[in-house]
Amino acid sequence: MRNKRGRESYENLIASLRDVVRETEDTASAISKLYDLVWAIKDEQTLCDIQALAGRLCTAGASIMDYSTRIDLAISLDTGVIASGEAGRDAR
Repeated sequence: MRNKRGRESYENLIASLRDVVRETEDTASAISKLYDLVWAIKDEQTLCDIQALAGRLCTAGASIMDYSTRIDLAISLDTGVIASGEAGRDAR
Protein backbone atom coordinates (compact mmCIF):
# COMPACT_ATOMS: atom_id res chain seq x y z
CA MET A 1 0.00 0.00 0.00
CA ARG A 2 2.89 2.33 0.72
CA ASN A 3 4.06 2.17 -2.90
CA LYS A 4 0.56 3.05 -4.15
CA ARG A 5 0.45 6.19 -1.98
CA GLY A 6 3.86 7.20 -3.31
CA ARG A 7 2.62 6.72 -6.86
CA GLU A 8 -0.46 8.85 -6.20
CA SER A 9 1.71 11.70 -4.96
CA TYR A 10 3.46 11.77 -8.35
CA GLU A 11 0.33 11.62 -10.52
CA ASN A 12 0.36 15.39 -11.22
CA LEU A 13 4.01 15.24 -12.20
CA ILE A 14 3.37 12.31 -14.52
CA ALA A 15 0.32 14.03 -16.04
CA SER A 16 2.37 17.18 -16.66
CA LEU A 17 5.14 15.14 -18.25
CA ARG A 18 2.62 13.44 -20.53
CA ASP A 19 1.36 16.88 -21.62
CA VAL A 20 4.93 18.02 -22.34
CA VAL A 21 5.58 14.87 -24.39
CA ARG A 22 2.43 15.50 -26.46
CA GLU A 23 3.44 19.12 -27.03
CA THR A 24 6.94 18.05 -28.02
CA GLU A 25 5.55 15.52 -30.49
CA ASP A 26 3.28 18.24 -31.94
CA THR A 27 6.27 20.56 -32.22
CA ALA A 28 8.27 17.89 -34.05
CA SER A 29 5.40 17.44 -36.50
CA ALA A 30 5.14 21.20 -37.10
CA ILE A 31 8.90 21.50 -37.65
CA SER A 32 8.74 18.67 -40.17
CA LYS A 33 6.02 20.52 -42.07
CA LEU A 34 8.02 23.76 -41.92
CA TYR A 35 11.04 21.94 -43.35
CA ASP A 36 8.90 20.84 -46.30
CA LEU A 37 7.79 24.45 -46.87
CA VAL A 38 11.09 26.25 -46.29
CA TRP A 39 12.29 25.43 -49.80
CA ALA A 40 9.45 27.50 -51.25
CA ILE A 41 10.08 30.60 -49.10
CA LYS A 42 11.93 33.28 -51.04
CA ASP A 43 11.78 36.19 -48.56
CA GLU A 44 15.26 36.63 -47.10
CA GLN A 45 14.12 38.15 -43.78
CA THR A 46 11.66 35.32 -43.23
CA LEU A 47 14.39 32.78 -43.91
CA CYS A 48 16.74 34.54 -41.47
CA ASP A 49 14.03 34.52 -38.80
CA ILE A 50 13.37 30.83 -39.39
CA GLN A 51 17.09 30.08 -39.24
CA ALA A 52 17.48 31.90 -35.91
CA LEU A 53 14.49 30.09 -34.44
CA ALA A 54 15.77 26.76 -35.76
CA GLY A 55 19.02 27.39 -33.89
CA ARG A 56 17.12 27.98 -30.66
CA LEU A 57 15.06 24.87 -31.33
CA CYS A 58 18.25 22.87 -31.82
CA THR A 59 19.58 24.06 -28.46
CA ALA A 60 16.32 23.18 -26.72
CA GLY A 61 16.20 19.80 -28.45
CA ALA A 62 19.74 19.01 -27.35
CA SER A 63 18.80 19.82 -23.77
CA ILE A 64 15.71 17.60 -23.99
CA MET A 65 17.80 14.72 -25.35
CA ASP A 66 20.47 15.23 -22.68
CA TYR A 67 18.03 15.17 -19.77
CA SER A 68 15.97 12.34 -21.28
CA THR A 69 19.12 10.24 -21.51
CA ARG A 70 20.10 11.14 -17.95
CA ILE A 71 16.63 10.22 -16.65
CA ASP A 72 16.72 6.92 -18.51
CA LEU A 73 20.19 6.15 -17.16
CA ALA A 74 19.22 7.07 -13.59
CA ILE A 75 16.16 4.81 -13.75
CA SER A 76 18.21 2.01 -15.32
CA LEU A 77 20.82 2.25 -12.58
CA ASP A 78 18.16 2.39 -9.87
CA THR A 79 15.96 -0.44 -11.17
CA GLY A 80 18.39 -2.53 -13.19
CA VAL A 81 16.08 -2.22 -16.21
CA ILE A 82 17.92 -1.10 -19.33
CA ALA A 83 15.35 0.17 -21.82
CA SER A 84 13.90 3.49 -22.89
CA GLY A 85 10.63 4.93 -24.09
CA GLU A 86 7.67 2.66 -24.71
CA ALA A 87 9.96 -0.38 -24.85
CA GLY A 88 10.99 0.35 -21.28
CA ARG A 89 7.42 0.29 -20.08
CA ASP A 90 6.71 -2.92 -22.01
CA ALA A 91 9.83 -4.55 -20.56
CA ARG A 92 8.60 -3.97 -17.03
